[in-house]
Amino acid sequence: MILKELGGYSNLFTEYTELRIQENRSVGIAVVNGDVMSNFRTSSSGVSARTYSNGVWGFASDPEIKDKNIRKVIAFATRNAKFLSSRENRGGKQLPVTLGNGARDFSTKNPRNSQKDLIDFVRKIDSRILQEFKEISSRTVALQLLDMEKSLLTSHGSSAYSMTPRSIM
Repeated sequence: MILKELGGYSNLFTEYTELRIQENRSVGIAVVNGDVMSNFRTSSSGVSARTYSNGVWGFASDPEIKDKNIRKVIAFATRNAKFLSSRENRGGKQLPVTLGNGARDFSTKNPRNSQKDLIDFVRKIDSRILQEFKEISSRTVALQLLDMEKSLLTSHGSSAYSMTPRSIM
């Protein structure tokens, strides 16, 4: 689970800044003719910030979501934007101010299935196919799960949170 509320970092924004934190959690299982051929569970995450200064954008990111890394990413994005604006004369157009807040949390309150439970489920589907369709000579049954969780905060005060699960069978 990532931070849902990023407001504590807004005091670090000296220019227009967008702070984003994201984590993707994946599970994949494949059974070929009754044998488990693929079985994995992964998680990847990171924090990024982009900052606008005098007509140019600065960007920075880090794969670790820790307080010190978030602070460092904001500082580096700001420094990058200021450095680029000192080299480019873009006239410093102001960005339009738009406010929006939203949360879409589609996570479940039910306990998560273990990897073994998921493998047993995929094997049960494979077994059912074998019983029902005897003329099939080769079977592949695959399950892919993906949870995408994101938080966003802008220096204008807009914020968003989403947790979107996806299942493919």
